Order: sequence, then structure tokens, then C-alpha cells
Amino acid sequence: MAPTSFPFPEGWYPFSQYLKRIFRVKVRKIPLSLRGECPNKDGRIGSDGCIFCDPLGSGPTNVEALSLREQYMKARAHFLSDPKGVSLFLAYLQSNTNTDRSAEELRTLMSEMLSFPDLGGISLSTRPDCLNRDHLELFQEYSQKIPLWIELGLQTVHLPGLLWLRRRHSLGDFLAAFTALQERKIKTCVHIILGIPGEGEREVVDTALFLSALRPDTVKVHPLHVLRGSDLERLYASGEYTPLERSTYLNLAVAFLEHLDHSIAVQRLTGDREGNLFVAPLWAERKRALLADLMRLLRERKTHQGRLVDFSVHRPFRGENSFP
Repeated sequence: MAPTSFPFPEGWYPFSQYLKRIFRVKVRKIPLSLRGECPNKDGRIGSDGCIFCDPLGSGPTNVEALSLREQYMKARAHFLSDPKGVSLFLAYLQSNTNTDRSAEELRTLMSEMLSFPDLGGISLSTRPDCLNRDHLELFQEYSQKIPLWIELGLQTVHLPGLLWLRRRHSLGDFLAAFTALQERKIKTCVHIILGIPGEGEREVVDTALFLSALRPDTVKVHPLHVLRGSDLERLYASGEYTPLERSTYLNLAVAFLEHLDHSIAVQRLTGDREGNLFVAPLWAERKRALLADLMRLLRERKTHQGRLVDFSVHRPFRGENSFP
């Protein structure tokens, strides 16, 4: 059950506090691109990718000619110029599917990253159906050397939503990957999307309770948004897809947080993409205003993260584990 008094004024457990408890200093995350591929794009799983994915695979822009070290050093120099000060950095392998390569290739890359100055940890994002035993053993080894997070894109526990997003993995794939990581004591982050067509508050609560039962270390949440060059942009342009209204997203975010265990740190609650790649909804770009209104709404309703996590009332959703 959630604590009777919630310790964070935001109304949720912020990632900054989670990092502070681990590192005791200010930490910033640096997105990096390996310029890799994704099996959901190259024909092995699918050829058209997730419906929301942009051509860069959600990775950083303007890094095509830069090595991994050069990308890191450029971003590090920018953040070190911040008068508020940053002491350590997390190298975040962000774009496409970062385990779409052999464990030995990843070992070489991760060994290189260990030599980066002021590196506090490594975060690596991937699909839940793209982790093999060699990857898992490598991550277990490196988690003994440096704080390491594996980020898994789940998005929703509901099969119709996964199908609409063209994820082409099942809830069973996610559970297998998550369990394997937990057995090896590897830190995890789960990506969730709110506002998938056909999903309302009930489906959002199902996803939150599912995560509450599993208790990953952190979670990332954002509204389904339109990025330039994605197939979702074409649906948006033709009028076949209409983004969420801002007020609807705020209500869904409150419901999600109320049913998310208070021990799970929240890395984000908004979309995050460069302005030239962001198409809609425009309100999602105004992140500070959105978060301020979410905090205000939580206070007005006298609620907070984890307040309604009670499995004697709500049974965690188990879902459909395979595709037809």
C-alpha cells in the first residue's frame, strides 16, 4: 500500500530524486545513437516499424557523422556549461533497437563507454523480444561494474493497443524479458504510452496495476504524439488519427499515477523530441506547463502516485500473451 503521507511535492516519485539516492550528486542523461537498425523495420519482424516511430528511431539528431565518444563529449560539454552544475552523466543508448547486434559487438561498445569521463551509468533501450541469453549475461557482467538500466518498450498491456501501434511483440514477450532481467538483478525501465486509440481510463489503470505488480525500477510515460516522417503523421494528415485533448491526457495521467506503486520512479510524463520533428499535439511540447498542471490537478484531487494501488480491490491485468 502507498504511504499515508507522500514524500514528494510533485505527487509522483521523480527520477531526479531516484538518481540522487543512488549517486548523491546531480546527474544528467545523454542520449546517444549507435545508428543501428530495428527488426520491426528491416523485415525480420516487420517492414514498416511501429506506427509512431520516426526515421531516426527516436534517437538524437545531428549525430550522423559523430562517433559514440564524440556524441558524448559534445553533450557533456554543453551540460557542464550549466551554472547549476552537473557532476555525472548517464550514457543513454536510445535510438532503434540497441540489442539488434551481437553481445560481442555490445561488449566492445560498452567497454569504450566505461572510459568516458564523468560517466555515472549506462542506460540501453530495446524491444522485449530482442534480448538473448548472451545479451543478458553481458548485462549482468556490466551491472557489476557500473550502474546499468535496460529500458523495455511495453507501451500497453492490451493486445489491441499493441496491434494498433504495430509493436509486433506480445505481453508474454515482455514478461519473459523482464523476468530474465530481474533474475539477474539488472535495473529496468518500462516505456508506456497513454492515449492509444481504443484505450481509456480502464486500460490505463490495467497497465499501471500490471507494472505495480512487477515493480520495475523506473517508468517512462508520454502521450501518443505525432512525429515527422512517421506513419502516424500520415494518419494525422488524412484525419484518420486525432491526438488526445490536453485535459484528457491529464486525467489519464492522474489515473495512471494513482495506480502505480509509489516505489517506481517516474522518468518522464511528457513527450520529448526536437521541435522540427514534433508535429502534434502542440500542447505536449509545453512540458513545464503540462507538468505544473498535472501537479495542480493531483493536489486538487488530494491524490498522488500509488494512492489507489490495492490488489484486494483491483486485480492486476494478465492480458493476452500471444498474437493470433
